[in-house]
Amino acid sequence: MHILLGVLLWAVFGYYWFLVIQRPVTPHTRFALTGVGSIVGGISVFLVFWVLHNIRIARKRNRRSARVHRIALPETDFLGREFIEHSEAQLQSAPYIEIHLVEVQNEDEEGTREHKLFRITSEIPD
Repeated sequence: MHILLGVLLWAVFGYYWFLVIQRPVTPHTRFALTGVGSIVGGISVFLVFWVLHNIRIARKRNRRSARVHRIALPETDFLGREFIEHSEAQLQSAPYIEIHLVEVQNEDEEGTREHKLFRITSEIPD
């Protein structure tokens, strides 16, 4: 999509250049061409670097799977409700799922880490 947009911008630039060639060149024309050319060139350079950046990231690691971190999860949430392990099938068929972000104390490192906890309920809260 980004490459297509870059090509489209160059086509618009070429079309404007074609229109300008048919008229006498004035200082205003040069200023407009410089502005449009700079914008199109800047966007095209940015898009090339953005695509190369994403290709480099994709080669470093697999971005289609989540990283697994083994950490001890709390047994209750901040209201004292117990968390129960749910299978993926239960989560997919649940009518309503609450998602809680909790901070879990790291055992081997100092500090905390956020972790998502899911709670299946049959009622939608008010």
